[in-house]
Amino acid sequence: MQAAEKKLDEFGCPRSRRKSIVVGGAETSAKQVLLGQVKVHHPDTLACGSRGMGAMGRAVLGSVSDYLVHNAACSVVVVKPSDAEWQ
Repeated sequence: MQAAEKKLDEFGCPRSRRKSIVVGGAETSAKQVLLGQVKVHHPDTLACGSRGMGAMGRAVLGSVSDYLVHNAACSVVVVKPSDAEWQ
Protein backbone atom coordinates (compact mmCIF):
# COMPACT_ATOMS: atom_id res chain seq x y z
CA MET A 1 0.00 0.00 0.00
CA GLN A 2 2.89 2.36 0.76
CA ALA A 3 4.37 1.83 -2.70
CA ALA A 4 1.02 2.72 -4.28
CA GLU A 5 0.74 5.86 -2.12
CA LYS A 6 4.24 6.91 -3.17
CA LYS A 7 3.44 6.34 -6.85
CA LEU A 8 0.24 8.40 -6.56
CA ASP A 9 2.25 11.18 -4.89
CA GLU A 10 4.66 11.12 -7.85
CA PHE A 11 1.71 11.47 -10.25
CA GLY A 12 0.45 14.46 -8.27
CA CYS A 13 -2.80 12.83 -7.10
CA PRO A 14 -3.99 14.77 -4.01
CA ARG A 15 -4.52 12.58 -0.94
CA SER A 16 -7.91 14.21 -0.39
CA ARG A 17 -9.14 12.64 -3.66
CA ARG A 18 -7.99 9.09 -2.88
CA LYS A 19 -10.21 6.21 -1.78
CA SER A 20 -8.79 2.92 -0.58
CA ILE A 21 -10.61 -0.31 -1.38
CA VAL A 22 -9.13 -3.47 0.08
CA VAL A 23 -10.56 -6.67 -1.39
CA GLY A 24 -10.18 -9.94 0.43
CA GLY A 25 -12.43 -12.84 1.27
CA ALA A 26 -15.24 -11.55 -0.93
CA GLU A 27 -17.53 -14.02 -2.64
CA THR A 28 -17.32 -11.94 -5.81
CA SER A 29 -13.96 -11.88 -7.57
CA ALA A 30 -11.62 -8.98 -6.87
CA LYS A 31 -11.82 -8.07 -10.56
CA GLN A 32 -15.57 -7.57 -10.41
CA VAL A 33 -15.51 -5.75 -7.05
CA LEU A 34 -12.93 -3.26 -8.29
CA LEU A 35 -14.64 -2.69 -11.64
CA GLY A 36 -17.91 -2.13 -9.77
CA GLN A 37 -16.23 0.48 -7.57
CA VAL A 38 -14.82 2.21 -10.66
CA LYS A 39 -18.37 2.44 -12.05
CA VAL A 40 -19.66 3.90 -8.77
CA HIS A 41 -16.87 6.37 -7.98
CA HIS A 42 -15.63 7.33 -11.50
CA PRO A 43 -11.96 7.75 -10.53
CA ASP A 44 -9.41 9.32 -12.85
CA THR A 45 -6.87 6.65 -11.93
CA LEU A 46 -6.93 3.24 -10.25
CA ALA A 47 -3.76 2.02 -8.50
CA CYS A 48 -3.37 -1.69 -7.85
CA GLY A 49 -0.61 -4.00 -6.75
CA SER A 50 1.07 -6.83 -8.55
CA ARG A 51 2.32 -10.05 -6.97
CA GLY A 52 4.88 -10.57 -9.72
CA MET A 53 3.72 -14.08 -10.66
CA GLY A 54 5.25 -13.99 -14.12
CA ALA A 55 3.70 -15.11 -17.40
CA MET A 56 3.04 -18.70 -16.33
CA GLY A 57 1.31 -17.70 -13.09
CA ARG A 58 -0.85 -15.15 -14.92
CA ALA A 59 -1.80 -17.77 -17.51
CA VAL A 60 -2.85 -20.30 -14.87
CA LEU A 61 -4.36 -18.09 -12.16
CA GLY A 62 -5.24 -14.94 -14.08
CA SER A 63 -4.07 -11.50 -13.12
CA VAL A 64 -6.34 -8.95 -11.47
CA SER A 65 -4.02 -6.09 -12.43
CA ASP A 66 -3.83 -7.25 -16.07
CA TYR A 67 -7.63 -7.56 -16.20
CA LEU A 68 -8.06 -4.06 -14.75
CA VAL A 69 -5.58 -2.54 -17.21
CA HIS A 70 -7.65 -3.90 -20.09
CA ASN A 71 -11.18 -3.43 -18.71
CA ALA A 72 -11.34 -0.46 -16.32
CA ALA A 73 -12.91 2.74 -17.60
CA CYS A 74 -10.03 4.80 -16.18
CA SER A 75 -6.25 4.83 -16.16
CA VAL A 76 -4.68 2.00 -14.14
CA VAL A 77 -1.29 2.18 -12.39
CA VAL A 78 0.19 -1.21 -11.48
CA VAL A 79 2.66 -1.03 -8.61
CA LYS A 80 5.12 -3.90 -8.40
CA PRO A 81 6.59 -4.90 -5.02
CA SER A 82 10.17 -3.88 -4.33
CA ASP A 83 12.83 -6.52 -3.66
CA ALA A 84 12.76 -5.55 0.04
CA GLU A 85 9.01 -6.27 0.25
CA TRP A 86 9.57 -9.85 -1.00
CA GLN A 87 12.11 -10.65 1.73
